[in-house]
Formats: sequence, C-alpha cells, structure tokens
Amino acid sequence: MRTPLLVAFHGIDHSESVEQCVRAQVARLDKMGGRITACRVAIEAHHAEAASRRRNLKIRIGVRVPGTELLVTHDPRNGVRADHLRAGIVRAFSRMERLLKEHRARLHG
Repeated sequence: MRTPLLVAFHGIDHSESVEQCVRAQVARLDKMGGRITACRVAIEAHHAEAASRRRNLKIRIGVRVPGTELLVTHDPRNGVRADHLRAGIVRAFSRMERLLKEHRARLHG
C-alpha cells in the first residue's frame, strides 16, 4: 500500500486492540495482490447512543485501487454492538475481499 492506513474512531474512544484487528484484516487484503494503494476505516457510534456501552456502531471501509475506490459499509439493521465489534470488522472485511475479487475479475475478464 502506498498511502498509510487511516483508522478513525468517531463517537467512541480509540482502542489499540480494535485498531490491531483492523490492521490484521488490511494485511490480509494486501496479500491478495489487488494493488491496493490506500485504505481508510471508520468506526463510528450513532450520536444518540454515544454514552452507552451497548451502543450500535457502523464500520466503513474505503479501499483505493488503480482506477477506482471500493466502499463497504457494515451497518446491520440495528448496527454492530460494541461488544461484537471485532466480529463486525471481520464481516466487513470479508465483504471488501469479495468486492476486490469481483473488481479483479472484471478487469481481467
């Protein structure tokens, strides 16, 4: 990746362990060889629930590859509960992996 990974936390405290989980998932994507040039990940709480430990969270991933940017938003009907955040991150990155594979298949016929 040419541009350093950007991980942002909105409405929740920064967590080193969550960031490490994100970094591990990005490293997995990078090994796919999809020529990723940049990756941004945002984990955000809905404002009305910012004070609650059981708040619902949204995970957004943006991956730039030559010629386009692929976006995934993981926001189940009721959001991702904070205590299930790592599982939500893995699911969101699985969706991004599928998008990268589809993009690569479109490029190479």
